[in-house]
Amino acid sequence: MQNTNAQNYFWGQRAIGVGIVALVAAVYLFIRYHDDKSKFNHIQGRIEFLEKEWPGVSRRDPEKYRYLKIEGYDRIFELYVDENRAESAHSAKHIDDLLPDDAIDLYYDDNFVTADKPINALTQFVEKDGQLYFRRGNGSLIAAGFLFFGSLGLIFWGIKLVKKHKNARLLW
Repeated sequence: MQNTNAQNYFWGQRAIGVGIVALVAAVYLFIRYHDDKSKFNHIQGRIEFLEKEWPGVSRRDPEKYRYLKIEGYDRIFELYVDENRAESAHSAKHIDDLLPDDAIDLYYDDNFVTADKPINALTQFVEKDGQLYFRRGNGSLIAAGFLFFGSLGLIFWGIKLVKKHKNARLLW
């Protein structure tokens, strides 16, 4: 019996710790989703090409992706535009209106995973003459929701396990 209580206490502490880390990640994703354009990397330039396919990249549904290259910039930007999803329907209708040699403003994100890759899939916004042609989807907002509720479940489960221990010291 003592061994089970010690295991409950051990795993309860771990669950609370992982839950807190997941909660922090959820809050970060939620805040990052609501950031305005000024918080992202910004480049201006002319479109060298805008294509539905890129050599070496295979997707299940290539109609949902666009690959954009800006003159004088060595990386390719991947845009996800699914006209069947409400959050990207606007982008799907307008992104193909852009033509090579159009001057655009592109806002993108970078992190330690994407910084060294030739294709950046973290494109946030594309504008031409102040008009929005592409806006990122809400995938990070959905991930934040799953992380938030999952973290709450882990925290409450961990508290339940820890409370079973005879020396448990909780505030409630």
